[in-house]
Amino acid sequence: MNRLLSEKNRISLVLILVCLLLSAGPIFAGKGPKIKFREESKDFGKMKQGKVLTHIFVFKNEGDETLVIKKVKTSCGCTAALLSKKEIAPGAEGEIKLTYNTKGFSGKNTKYIDVESNDPAQPRKRLTVSAEIEVPPRPRIFLDRYAIDLGLVLENEEIQARTKIKNRGELELRVTCTHKRASFFSDGKKITFPLKIAAGKEAEVE
Repeated sequence: MNRLLSEKNRISLVLILVCLLLSAGPIFAGKGPKIKFREESKDFGKMKQGKVLTHIFVFKNEGDETLVIKKVKTSCGCTAALLSKKEIAPGAEGEIKLTYNTKGFSGKNTKYIDVESNDPAQPRKRLTVSAEIEVPPRPRIFLDRYAIDLGLVLENEEIQARTKIKNRGELELRVTCTHKRASFFSDGKKITFPLKIAAGKEAEVE
């Protein structure tokens, strides 16, 4: 009977020691550097094309060792990221200033910023910025072909070719010609430049 109680006491003691070690582990183990952003994404909403957008991502070192930012990389040359400082002391904050040039973009666009640090738990954080870029009304030229094979052409030989010019924009398209010796016709009539093509319409030129 005493032997059985002794075994039970021994098992109980081992369990108590294991519980104490498990609970004391987080206390004695250092957290190391820990990066924490106030926000990891920014949606600018609807913006006019050509506008330069800026935003500041603020982050904090919630660890107990110095946080080192190793690299900040953007997914597009239209986006630049400026880091306030590379080393962040425990409890201190840093900033990444983002500049996004919307020139040449349209519709829904999303860009990424990858931040690499010495945080052992999350060595790479991805930030995102997005915007719905609105393009102002404009004419947009489209040709049914952009190259014409004329074959072998003799000197002073008359050359003829046809192409369709389409206006896929929202405003009137005006086409001018800089070739002084060429003549252009549309519907059998010689064209007087500038050739005007309404939005959504097309003209066959020869």
